[in-house]
Amino acid sequence: HTLDSMQSYRRRRAAGEFPDEPFGDVFMVVDGWSTVRQDYDDLIPKFNELAARGLNYGIHLLITTTRWVELSAQVRDQAATRLELRM
Repeated sequence: HTLDSMQSYRRRRAAGEFPDEPFGDVFMVVDGWSTVRQDYDDLIPKFNELAARGLNYGIHLLITTTRWVELSAQVRDQAATRLELRM
């Protein structure tokens, strides 16, 4: 199977071309970005890379944080959607 993009894969899979293929988009959920920064600071470059390149491979990041500025600038720059809940 020759694939040139994730969009192509999704389209062909929806058309039934890969009926037994169990793979698809992946959603990585990080509930509490401040904990990642505090306990796993060495992984921040990996998150930056996932934010920058992951979407091309069907990897989506969902990150919760108490403050928008806690996110690294690279992750903030790649964020397509920001949802803010207020109490």
